[in-house]
Amino acid sequence: MRASVPGAGSAPIQVASEAIAGMRLDAWTTETTANLGVIQGGLATNIVPSQVVVRGDAQLSSEAKLKGQTEHMRSRFEEAVARHAVTLEGREHRARLEAKVERQYERLDIADGAGIVRLVTAAAETLGRKCPTRSTGGSDANVSWRAA
Repeated sequence: MRASVPGAGSAPIQVASEAIAGMRLDAWTTETTANLGVIQGGLATNIVPSQVVVRGDAQLSSEAKLKGQTEHMRSRFEEAVARHAVTLEGREHRARLEAKVERQYERLDIADGAGIVRLVTAAAETLGRKCPTRSTGGSDANVSWRAA
């Protein structure tokens, strides 16, 4: 998810921080994780930035949970933006949100009975080890990398 919070006369960093403060982030269940890893904005300490860009991701074990988390994150930004307006020289300027949600990869769902799982389990047993399986939701390992 990428959210850009421009603000003509408002404080985009404050708007973004209000949105972020109320978000469910980090791993709040064993099958759910969401994170904001990049926050960019501003050119100097004495200048109110014209916008702030926030980038993050959500990895969940089901489509319904993924959709719910994405909507939760978007709604937090929408609510924060709606609270901010500034009147300058008789003209009202409202903060606005430009949100972009991109699917990076699909869920990886491999059944315990799949050939690769049986192969790894058998290899572990040969070494006297156990290899229990479990659901992990999303993973960067799901991405198929391509050469540029």
